Amino acid sequence: MPWACRFTNDVRTPSKGYNEFFEQAKGMGANFVKGRVAGVTEREDGNLVLKYEDIETGTLTEMEHDMVVLAVGVRPNEEAAASSQMRVEAG
Repeated sequence: MPWACRFTNDVRTPSKGYNEFFEQAKGMGANFVKGRVAGVTEREDGNLVLKYEDIETGTLTEMEHDMVVLAVGVRPNEEAAASSQMRVEAG
C-alpha cells in the first residue's frame, strides 16, 4: 500500500511553488491516481477497499487502504450562502 494516495480527475498546480510540492510528494512515495471513487467497503481485518474507475483505462479497479478520507471540492450554494449571510465571490 502507498503511504498516501489521492484520487482525482486532474491535478492543477496554479500557484507558485505548488508544482514543486506536487513533484516532491510523488518522489516521497505519494500516489496520484486519475480516478473516480465508486465505493468503499471494509474487510474483516479493518482495512478499507476503495473501488474506483481508472480514468485513463476506463476500468473499474480496487485498492486496499488502512484509512480513507473522502473530500469533495465544492462551491457553496448561492441561496444557502445568502441565507447564512456568507459572502460568495464568483470565481
